[in-house]
Amino acid sequence: MKRSVFISLFIGVHVVFVLLVIHKQNAFIALSYDKQRKEKMIAQLKETKKLLEREQYALTAHERVKTFASKELGMEPMSIKQLRTLL
Repeated sequence: MKRSVFISLFIGVHVVFVLLVIHKQNAFIALSYDKQRKEKMIAQLKETKKLLEREQYALTAHERVKTFASKELGMEPMSIKQLRTLL
């Protein structure tokens, strides 16, 4: 009787250990996929940030603003003489 209880307990403990190892592997794989997804998202966000910084620089470039003001808005540079008359 004692021998059959020992064998049953031995087999049961080993089955539990096998299930725990499988669970650990599944958790590791899930975390690995999550890490890869987040690394890909970080790379995409860095690329988007670079594109937005380039666009911002292009929009704030002095010559571009000057060209936009003169062509699109019809503005002209003021001379010092005009500035003094306005004040």
